[in-house]
Amino acid sequence: MNRREYNQKYYLRNREKILERAKEYYLKTKKPCPVCGKLISRTSKRCISCTLKERNKGIEQRSAVSSYWKGRSRDKWLKNWRLGNLKELAEEEVKDLSDEWLKLLGWILTDGYIDKKWAKVVIYQRKEKYKEKIRKILENLNLKWREYEAKDHDGKTTIAFYVISECSKTILEKLCLKEKTLPKWTKFLSKHQTMVLLDSLIDGDGHRDRYSTYLSGKLENLKPIYDLLKSKGFSCSLSENSRGDCYIYIHQGQLWTQSE
Repeated sequence: MNRREYNQKYYLRNREKILERAKEYYLKTKKPCPVCGKLISRTSKRCISCTLKERNKGIEQRSAVSSYWKGRSRDKWLKNWRLGNLKELAEEEVKDLSDEWLKLLGWILTDGYIDKKWAKVVIYQRKEKYKEKIRKILENLNLKWREYEAKDHDGKTTIAFYVISECSKTILEKLCLKEKTLPKWTKFLSKHQTMVLLDSLIDGDGHRDRYSTYLSGKLENLKPIYDLLKSKGFSCSLSENSRGDCYIYIHQGQLWTQSE
């Protein structure tokens, strides 16, 4: 009798004992799901179906420091507030805007990102001196944010400034930002306010020195800025090179303080 035949006969004679031991071992490695009572692995918190149901509720719980809501449904929160419902700023409201809000607008339009689905504002920056500028602006406006670091392929560190939900909502309402384009209310800006905004735009997507000052970007983004500058009496020109890169050259670079 070979080994295989012996094992078959042994199993037939002791089948009930073998199955009972297997069942005992199986029950030792399992536990009931606290929600529905199904048997799950001892290392799991809930079964798959209960986990999916919990995720679909859209409930988020955050710490008291960085959370606008705790245990609320994000979908219900967004239902009462949408980007499309933002009202344009009146001329009186534009005149009352502080320089800090205009500086923040410049950073959002250049190195920022607006998440329309979750109403989030994020600003990315690599240069150290501009990181400090962004921090000071957020602090002066009493906005809360989180910072995350990431290494680029060339080894430089990029910091992402994630503004928390409540403060992002405040920014989008205050500046009436529905997308990453120059708002229509900027036509009411004074020349001083336009200079403050332009200074921030150049910090993000431009260059300035003793000989030249320009702003670079896509044509659809630069055209409204060019029209704004022209309407405020700035001497500037809009050009596009053979590669499709667009620039606004400012001929009055002495109007603002040179960066260090």
